[in-house]
Amino acid sequence: GLSGNISFDERGDIKGRYEVVNFRRASSRAYETKGVGIWDEASQQLSINISDIIWNDDALSINQTESFSSCGRKCSVGEIYSYYKNTCCWECRKCQANQITSVNATKCLTCPVHEWPEPVELTSCKPITPEHIEWHHPAVIVFVILSLLGVTACIVILCVFIRYNDARLIKATSRELSYILLAGITVQFAIVLSTVAKPSRFVCVLNYIGFNVSFTLVYAPLLTRTNRIHRIFCKGKVTTQKPHFTSPLSQVIIACTLIAIQVSCVLS
Repeated sequence: GLSGNISFDERGDIKGRYEVVNFRRASSRAYETKGVGIWDEASQQLSINISDIIWNDDALSINQTESFSSCGRKCSVGEIYSYYKNTCCWECRKCQANQITSVNATKCLTCPVHEWPEPVELTSCKPITPEHIEWHHPAVIVFVILSLLGVTACIVILCVFIRYNDARLIKATSRELSYILLAGITVQFAIVLSTVAKPSRFVCVLNYIGFNVSFTLVYAPLLTRTNRIHRIFCKGKVTTQKPHFTSPLSQVIIACTLIAIQVSCVLS
């Protein structure tokens, strides 16, 4: 040909020569393209005049002299290469917080239960280190102080009940049920101490049982006492005969039965 040898590929397409142009600013309001080299597909040779190229100085660092061309950026830690269909180019996709990168950063794998990605490379899972609140934490100190004050108050009230156990006022409050109620309140205050303790199998079982049973120790005597008063007033409207199961022993048995039902449900 007039410009040199002409060759064709296996499909019959001509192997051409392509001009490399530099797109640059010509003035403050106009741009232009200027040829700076030739790419010969047949000989696989590039002839280019670097001195004719004007780079975009705003996009380059001080020491950079050439632009960099790539199908996609290098993926960061925790990202995988997601390749486009029928091309070698890719985009970076971030894995979820509980996933690691594997197979040359082309696939996200979810860590097993109770494991979490190691924080540096995010390529392996490691067991999760349990974290718990420390005794020196300000909130724990406040809770412990309030808990101890509550337990102390319950002990003082118990001593008063024992000291005046035969007083009419104490007897009128259903003292047997009051002792059960006081025990439940004491357990509720004391369970705070085990709640802020370092978790273990024993502590977890203690918290679970103590939390549920403590409320039953409070509600069971209240329910029993309310039922007793209700039956006494209802019975008094029609007869002077004393209702059944209103004695202190009967009341304790009813309350303990309710507590036993709750304990069996908790332990089952």
